[in-house]
Amino acid sequence: MSDHTASGKPKGTQPEETMSKFQYKAMTEDGQFVTGEVEAKDRLTAIEKLADQKRTLFELSDPDGTLGFFNFPKIPLSGISPNTVAVSTRQLSEVLGAGMPLVESLGALVNSGTNQKMTEVWQEVIQSILKGQTLSHALAQHPKVFSQLYANLVKVGEATGRLHEMIGEAAGHLEREVEIRRQVRSALTYPVFILITCSVLCYALVSFLLPEFEPVWNQAGMDLSAYPLTEFLIALSRLTHSFWDELLLALIVGGLGFGLHRMLSTADGARRAGKLLFSLPIIGGLAQVTVTARVANTLATLTEAGVSLPVAIKLTAEASGSLVVQDALTNVAGGVEQGKTLAQCLKGANIFPPLLIQMVGIGEQSGRLPDMLARIRVYYQRQLDDTVKTVSSLIEPVTMLVVGGVVGVFIMGVILPILGVVGNIGPS
Repeated sequence: MSDHTASGKPKGTQPEETMSKFQYKAMTEDGQFVTGEVEAKDRLTAIEKLADQKRTLFELSDPDGTLGFFNFPKIPLSGISPNTVAVSTRQLSEVLGAGMPLVESLGALVNSGTNQKMTEVWQEVIQSILKGQTLSHALAQHPKVFSQLYANLVKVGEATGRLHEMIGEAAGHLEREVEIRRQVRSALTYPVFILITCSVLCYALVSFLLPEFEPVWNQAGMDLSAYPLTEFLIALSRLTHSFWDELLLALIVGGLGFGLHRMLSTADGARRAGKLLFSLPIIGGLAQVTVTARVANTLATLTEAGVSLPVAIKLTAEASGSLVVQDALTNVAGGVEQGKTLAQCLKGANIFPPLLIQMVGIGEQSGRLPDMLARIRVYYQRQLDDTVKTVSSLIEPVTMLVVGGVVGVFIMGVILPILGVVGNIGPS
């Protein structure tokens, strides 16, 4: 009896898998770029083999031998925080400072990265550089992660041969921006917490505690029309026990919130809101110092990097975070381009503190504007620290007064009818 099948293959043997040869470009653990060939049955197996060899893959050929860029999984980039970008940029600055070439430095970030989304970004940046693009151009393809200011700093570094220094400047700028955000957040955390707590307290008092007193008033035959505050609280209490009333209230509040959001999404609405914010007591002062600190930080970073003053002002306008300030700085940039001094243009904007204008004027007269802007940056960073402490110390008693007022209104609404009941059962 023959041991061969009709196809000529021995019985009991598995058919051999068809193997393909894939050309690849990858980076080893020590940061060296290598090219080679791996044999595998399919593309996924080839990728797994290279991963087992601890090689970071950048290009992998199709089975027909055509070399194409490896498609890394696309991950939404909106979740990358400014702090993550700042830390990653600082790491890149340190690696470049150690003398490692650019692509190898970026590869080191990929290998050591702890943030998956940021790692994905650096992988795409490496792919763009391997295609022949500059780093600044590769970064500009990710505007949600790297701002135009960031890309321009890198571009200046590429043009002047000071890439390491400019990436260090970008890292410092981002770190200062993160610190500004942290300070503002710390100043607003307490009042927001108190506001939420106060809202929950009001709901609990009106919804659960107030109904316990209604039977007492009804049994005593009280005419609650003599106590308008109590009537108002009872109406609120009934509202919280009606599903349809609560739904209607939620729809009204949601509609108002949606309308406010749509209004703030327009340029005109954002400008109106910005002007209103600057005019508010306490919070307006914090907002103005915050924006001034951000403007000083950005403008100082760009002028120190050698960016021309009009361009630096325009980039600062885009990074200011306020349409009101952006409009003012755009006009300032136009005035500087016409030959006016920066101090004159800032004064004409009628939005910046007099001290800032005076210090800029001194810097222009002495021919040391970048140095003076760096001092202004330090000063307003300290000013922001002091303002945050002052605002925090002022907000605390104000929030306590608000909470006390809410509780006081509830107590008055309950106590007054009770006193009326006591008066009715007293001796005639």
